[in-house]
Amino acid sequence: MYKYFFIGLVLTIINLFLGVNFHNWNLLFNITALAVLIPFMISGILIGAFVSGDRMRGNFYSETKEDRESNRKWASKFF
Repeated sequence: MYKYFFIGLVLTIINLFLGVNFHNWNLLFNITALAVLIPFMISGILIGAFVSGDRMRGNFYSETKEDRESNRKWASKFF
């Protein structure tokens, strides 16, 4: 789990370095926002946070336990 934290930390340090060197704080903000929003969206899709209750219930009964565990594992990695 710490591996993904350190990947995010390295990306943040690189973004900070680019923002300081180019004197462009908008670049820093945009890259950081994309680096945060894209994994959050993928995590939400894998968990099923963007569907209605009926669809979530249908998905729950159509998935196997292994599929649910796999989705939760990948969602936690992206989060």
